[in-house]
Amino acid sequence: DIGGRMPECRFIVKEILVETGRPDARILEHVSRKSYDLLVMGNHGHGPIKEMFAGSTARKVVQACKKPVLLVPLEE
Repeated sequence: DIGGRMPECRFIVKEILVETGRPDARILEHVSRKSYDLLVMGNHGHGPIKEMFAGSTARKVVQACKKPVLLVPLEE
């Protein structure tokens, strides 16, 4: 019994990468090199008009990724 509380969820950060280049290409490159089961990405969902002109990193990754992708909506 946890007394009606949810147990804490802790994330372990093993590595932080800061890189240059196209974000979708860099993400797909890293996913292809490692044995991940699932890719989780935040998504701002700016809308169809902005995506037509600027493109969406999340959309590009979902279309090209060979692993399952879970998009998590982010607040503005």
